[in-house]
Amino acid sequence: MKILTERQIRQKIKRLAIEILEHNFDESEIILVGINNRGYRIAEMLQNEMQGKTESQTLLTRIRLNPAHPIANEVILDMPIEELNSKVIILVDDVANTGRTMF
Repeated sequence: MKILTERQIRQKIKRLAIEILEHNFDESEIILVGINNRGYRIAEMLQNEMQGKTESQTLLTRIRLNPAHPIANEVILDMPIEELNSKVIILVDDVANTGRTMF
């Protein structure tokens, strides 16, 4: 099932990136955290779109969890959790199915 065309996806990613930057224009660092593989891929696309549009550093990491049972199993963050303290964190998920993971 195709929800959006490639062109529409690029437009939405561009708009999301601009909104993130608008809401965080005074931040020196923004951390994009992709949930599993598809969320991570979208976070990568956002990071690519944000590059060159800001002086803020954008970091990318991933959270790995079981989307069927997000709180029942171990959640793994690919960077030390201490590095998230006092930072702007943008949680990214594809929400292709139910949105349960993000909830």
